[in-house]
Amino acid sequence: MRYHGTIMRWDYELGFGFIKEEQTKAEIFAHIGEFETENPPPRDGETVSFEIVSNQRGTEEAKNIEYLNRRQPAAAAAEPNENSPKNLNRWLAGMAAALVGIPLLGAAGYYGLDYWQTYRAGQTNNAVVVDEVAEKMLAERRAWKEAVEATEKRRSPKAAAQAAVTTAFTCDGREHCSQMKSYEEAEFFLNHCPNVKMDGDKDGIPCEEQFAAEISRESAKRAGEADKGLKWFDDHIGDQNRRKP
Repeated sequence: MRYHGTIMRWDYELGFGFIKEEQTKAEIFAHIGEFETENPPPRDGETVSFEIVSNQRGTEEAKNIEYLNRRQPAAAAAEPNENSPKNLNRWLAGMAAALVGIPLLGAAGYYGLDYWQTYRAGQTNNAVVVDEVAEKMLAERRAWKEAVEATEKRRSPKAAAQAAVTTAFTCDGREHCSQMKSYEEAEFFLNHCPNVKMDGDKDGIPCEEQFAAEISRESAKRAGEADKGLKWFDDHIGDQNRRKP
């Protein structure tokens, strides 16, 4: 089955990009070697038709890509009457040229095949580079996730204690900062109670003027915990790089 789409984010140096399928809007990987012609190269915004297959990595990519917006070669002109003298002379001249040209075509075919094999080997190397970059990005994302989870585990005892404290608060109809006894109480009312009027600038921080000192201390603590998580992430990546051969 053939699909239609538009070329986008084409990388001229690496020879690949993506095709946005017009129905599903999915972005399908496309390699320069799958186009009907490589010169001139694809341009962002060009429309194409293509087939979709799954590669060895289990992801979809475009195959047998054909341009829809480029002019097709003109149809060959109708052949003239073969019996005319002029055509006979042309036929004789063509046969003579063929006798000379066949060896040349054979040599050109040999060198053309050698060039194509060299080109395909280079494209395979480019595909390997793309895979290595993708694997590195996935490894860094996993390491970052582990760093965040480790930070949350270290915070969990404190978070449990804070949760026990907040359960002491209940929504009792109070709405204003002047009725709050602590910043923790103001946070509880803002997050759990209706019709409160404690966050005029809608930034999620209640009673900023009344509890400025407490807010400053809490922000400093959270910044310190985030720095610990980032340090763990940097150390983890450093260990991975040192273990690489």
